[in-house]
Formats: sequence, C-alpha cells, structure tokens
Amino acid sequence: MKITVHEGDWHERYLHHLGLEGRRNGEGYFTDRNLAQIMDNLAIKPDLRDISKRTYKRKGSPIEFLDSGCGEGRTIASMRSGLDGMVRFTGITLNLEHANLMQELLEELKPDEVFVGPLEHFPGKDFDFVLDFLGPAYYFPAMSLKKYATQILGKNGLLLTRLPLYHMNFSDRVGFLRDKEENAVERLKEIGLEVVESGMPNNVEMDALLRRAT
Repeated sequence: MKITVHEGDWHERYLHHLGLEGRRNGEGYFTDRNLAQIMDNLAIKPDLRDISKRTYKRKGSPIEFLDSGCGEGRTIASMRSGLDGMVRFTGITLNLEHANLMQELLEELKPDEVFVGPLEHFPGKDFDFVLDFLGPAYYFPAMSLKKYATQILGKNGLLLTRLPLYHMNFSDRVGFLRDKEENAVERLKEIGLEVVESGMPNNVEMDALLRRAT
C-alpha cells in the first residue's frame, strides 16, 4: 500500500472538520462503515460491484476506484470481495492515523494507494468510479464537485455522493445547492455534471449518481 502525505500548511483550515470527526469517533465515525451500511443509508442503491465488473469488461484492464473520504478503509475492504484483480483502489483521508490503521488490514483488503490531505490538492487522474459519501462533496460541495468534474472523473466515470441542498454556515463550506432537487440538477449542469440517478433521503439532502456532462 502506497501512502502519499500532502505537505504544506493545510491542517489549520480543516481543524473544524477534524473536530467533527473526533466527536463522531466515539460512536463510530460514519464514513468508516462498510459498503453495505453506506448503501442502507442511501436513497438510491446502485450495485457498485456489478458496475465495476461491467466497466472492467468494457475496458479490458483494472478500473480505477476512488473512495474520497475513506476513513479507515472499511468500505474499500468490503468492496474487495469478488473483484480480485478487476479494481485498483485509492483512498483519500485528512487523517494520517486512518492510513496507519489501514496498514494493519490484511494485505488483500488494503487499498492500493492512500492520499493524506485535502481533495483540492489531490493530483488529477481519470477515475472510473468515485464514492464520496459524507466526504468532501458534503462539506465542501462547490470545490469538490468542480474538482471531480474537471480533474478526477474519467470520460465515462461515475460519482456516487450525498449533497447538501442548503447553505451551511461554515467558512468555505457553502453548499450552493439549495431547496429543490430540480434546482440542484441545474446547478450540477453548470459545473459539468449530469444526474444518472437521484433520490432524496429527506428534504435537505440529495443522493446522486453523477457523470461528466456530455
């Protein structure tokens, strides 16, 4: 497992987010849950293993899968089953301790690569699938969605995420998608993303499977 730690003075900017994480950790930080638990909480239920297998068959080579906000890597570990050799997994986390904990996983369950640092500093790469559940797209939607659309998603890549439909009162955490699902769809188009499937688990959030707009 390769670990890349982004150097630079970025930690201060994310102290609030890491503080939220610390308070949640006592009860089990949600983004550390496995794939089945995440899917249970989504309003839409795409079969990620089936999508991965079909993409692998189309490409004829291992697909690139990014878990953005991967926590301790439990989702990636649970995704490994039945996809041996078909997928190369990358995780992004703000917490170096998460990467250290992933080192303790069985070799066959570890991600191939982990980036420790903010999404905005993650090197661009054409990913076939991105999972961002209560990760950067939830806390920093404006920056994250633009980054996915322009630098991270491949031409046929898919992004599964939960988005806030309200304005958050945190500096640099403004969720510009607000009020109605149809308004969110239009704003996503402006960024360069289109909705493949969507659903609202409540009246202030939207779960969406997205791709780059054609």
